[in-house]
Amino acid sequence: MQPGGRFFNSNLLLCQCRRKLLKEEDNNLRRHAPRIKPGLHKAVHVSGDLQPKRSTPKNYLVAMTPWILACVILLLLSVTLTLIAIKKRKMAFIYSALAIFLLFLGVAGWTIFKFVTSSYRKLKASTEIKQRSGLEIYTAVFNSTPANCLKITNYKDHVMPILDCCIWLELSTCPHEMERVLTQSVYEAEKLDSTQLSLYMPGLSSEMPSWWNPRLLGDTVLAFTYKEPNKDRIQRFFVSRDSTKAFYYDAVY
Repeated sequence: MQPGGRFFNSNLLLCQCRRKLLKEEDNNLRRHAPRIKPGLHKAVHVSGDLQPKRSTPKNYLVAMTPWILACVILLLLSVTLTLIAIKKRKMAFIYSALAIFLLFLGVAGWTIFKFVTSSYRKLKASTEIKQRSGLEIYTAVFNSTPANCLKITNYKDHVMPILDCCIWLELSTCPHEMERVLTQSVYEAEKLDSTQLSLYMPGLSSEMPSWWNPRLLGDTVLAFTYKEPNKDRIQRFFVSRDSTKAFYYDAVY
């Protein structure tokens, strides 16, 4: 018992002490916490490493500025040396002006190339372009529904007709379907062996898909070529001897 006749309960006292401490901590937190007005929310800062990086037109122009300035400086220097050469009639200035002008052409060409390729990548990434299936590509090129024997094994479409060179197809077909397609235009037919095949391959190794390989058709390959009149377009089939396998490309040069 406690003095005065009251029973001493240790558990009860411990609970009371804990409540008192928690209450004091809560009051301290409320007293020192920053006051936020209703309707306002505290901004949360995100470090630069975690924030998504966005490529804006302003940032892109800033990145291209050194190249543009280099082109302007080289052009002005070339013109200045040319004027000095005309005035003083010295060949040394003419040679210097010519060398700087050639350097200007190289830098300008590189700048244009970087601009075009970067713009193309951004256009591809930002523009939602509907991708055609292999069957849709085949049907669009040959303007008709193919036979049931046709199966497109692999394909690559030209997403941007101006910048992408070709349509590439690998297909399983049949003699009837090949005959139907080849009668739509005047194709030049040639029979090739494995040694001649490289002469008819498109000179577009950077654009050619890894799976596009007419050498897989065997030792003897039939090549059918159509060149569209008055246009830089060529269509070519490489067909197996039994007309059941084929590789096709449609290129605009």
